[in-house]
Amino acid sequence: MNTRECYRVLGLPQSAGAGDVRAAYRSLLKSLHPDLSGSEAARDKLERVITAYRTLRTTSPNLVSFPESRPKTRDQYAPPRSFDLFELGALARDAVRPDRRAFAVRCLANTRKRAALGFIKQALFDEADIVVKEALKALRLFHVHSCSGELAAVYHHGSEDVRREVLISVEQSNAISRFATVLRLGMQDQSPELRSKAVRLFTLAKRARTAEAMGSRS
Repeated sequence: MNTRECYRVLGLPQSAGAGDVRAAYRSLLKSLHPDLSGSEAARDKLERVITAYRTLRTTSPNLVSFPESRPKTRDQYAPPRSFDLFELGALARDAVRPDRRAFAVRCLANTRKRAALGFIKQALFDEADIVVKEALKALRLFHVHSCSGELAAVYHHGSEDVRREVLISVEQSNAISRFATVLRLGMQDQSPELRSKAVRLFTLAKRARTAEAMGSRS
């Protein structure tokens, strides 16, 4: 896609400035996002919009930019001011470099908005471990207990590092008993370390359930 076509896809003249490009991109992301529009035509147009923005980012770095590295501030989850939720979600899904996708996931986590959860859950199934692990860390910030199915799938297909991160998420959930499927998978893990951790968590979950049952009888 050439530069002229990029501006056309974004609905802008070639004389448009950086602010106009970013504003048009954010507006199109919101209107065409799959969660808001289920049409196939909107999905196709969204892909063209993302491609156009990427192309301008590459050919005109002074016009459209994205942080090359992680933020250096005290709050490592601080999102760039010029990026909104939908834009971060698109970057978490479509950025070429895994470290950029991971950075976008961290930014999504920092928003603390429930609407960010959809993007974060998508990142659980990224091909790069660095992104998957960031998504798992992000879920902990929301104290989500309704994603046991997703965590079980991630555990089943993940690398040892990812499986370890899943068990850490279960341990920090304060609702270990809700992740019985994950723990059963863990107790069959080939890694002695992970198997031992899963057994310990399963025992804790069993004690918690017993305590709850006794409390309900009294």
